[in-house]
Amino acid sequence: MKRHLFAGLAVFGLLSLAALSISIYLMVHLDSLGNANHDSVPPRYIFAFYLPVNSSKYFLDIRKGAELAAKEQHVVLTFHSVDPKDNEIQQAVFTDVQGYVFCPYNEDPILISQIERIQKKRQPFVIINHTIRTDKPIQFIGANNYDVGKKMSQIVKKIGLSVTHIGIVYSQKNPGMFADRELIELGMKNELQESGQFYLERFETSLNPLDAEALIYRIIKQNPVINYVIFTDSNDTIAAAQALIDMNMVGRIQLIGFGNEQSIREYIRKGVISASVVINPEKIGYQAVKSLIELSQSGFTSAAVDTGVEIVEKDTL
Repeated sequence: MKRHLFAGLAVFGLLSLAALSISIYLMVHLDSLGNANHDSVPPRYIFAFYLPVNSSKYFLDIRKGAELAAKEQHVVLTFHSVDPKDNEIQQAVFTDVQGYVFCPYNEDPILISQIERIQKKRQPFVIINHTIRTDKPIQFIGANNYDVGKKMSQIVKKIGLSVTHIGIVYSQKNPGMFADRELIELGMKNELQESGQFYLERFETSLNPLDAEALIYRIIKQNPVINYVIFTDSNDTIAAAQALIDMNMVGRIQLIGFGNEQSIREYIRKGVISASVVINPEKIGYQAVKSLIELSQSGFTSAAVDTGVEIVEKDTL
């Protein structure tokens, strides 16, 4: 009898100890969950970022700068295609976000209609890289492409060849520059207007990374009067520089690049590229997020933020 009583007490004790252990575990676990929820503060804003679907380093760097600002400011970014054929821009006005960044590369009517609808709803947004025209003012973040053209011509003037015959190369890899070609060339012409006679001829490359090599070859063989070739895309700059080396034609034409990649800087040091015009895409992406936060908080921000244009040449490396 006593043996059964002691056995029952032992079992009861073990069950009580197990229940106590489970209770302590749950108390500790729930407390840690509460602390975790307390520490995980929800984001300040969620912004939709519309970019070209393009593997160009320029657009990747815009995204990189935007993500850095978002991390610093505790903002969540969702990335989407700005190209209407991908059917994402058409849904922009229905997206449950607190603000928008648009990176257009032309005056697309679908994009403009979406922006006008967002304006009517008084939702905050900024435009980067290439501005567009609407009935109401738009906050623009990026470089002034008129200044880009002036910087290009400043390099031409510094090189100082007696006859100035310029080939400017636009690229589908950086379509925003082609969209602003009139503004770029206006800056070039105004800078060169007191430098004597000059000629300006347009060329265009495709998304093919080797297209610039073929273009340089054609220019040398078929347009020998051209003595300056100016690029508006970093990938084209690198491809053309390598093509000049392969053809043993370094110095035959003055190559003016676009971008600040390490390989471009090396080509400048070696004299293959005369100089390069630099727009900082990371700065554009970073400033876009900062300006959109300001716009969301206060209802206004600067009408335009000029992120600047620089020249990289051998003397400044």
